[in-house]
Amino acid sequence: MAEVEDDIKNDIAELKEEISQYTFLVECGADLPEYPDRYRKNKYLIPECQVRTWVYAEWKNSRLYIRADSESLPVRGALSFLLEIYQDRSVQEIAEYSCTLLQFEPFTKHYTKEQLDGLKKVLGQFKSFRAENQGSSR
Repeated sequence: MAEVEDDIKNDIAELKEEISQYTFLVECGADLPEYPDRYRKNKYLIPECQVRTWVYAEWKNSRLYIRADSESLPVRGALSFLLEIYQDRSVQEIAEYSCTLLQFEPFTKHYTKEQLDGLKKVLGQFKSFRAENQGSSR
């Protein structure tokens, strides 16, 4: 997970201009897999987000499977990175990992406090989605 996060940080850091970094963050939102309409329900909304942002997660073969979407293009970009880090990980991997992506300077520059708070809630959901939830979905 750390290697994936480091790769993401390096890709962003290589873009020296702030506008290029922001454009990259937004464009990466297009990489999110299509979010099925059946998961566009209030129970999958992240309440702390300024715009509607959905996260659906379930366990498949003891690995976390995540779908996410947002009405905000920059938030979609951040979600694409978080999914890249957390998708298909075991309970132990998730429990032991501490993601620092949201403290990375390009994120603190390009996202509002409210957006970062919402994204931190998404990370919190990944951490709280423990083994006892295996076999069910959120």
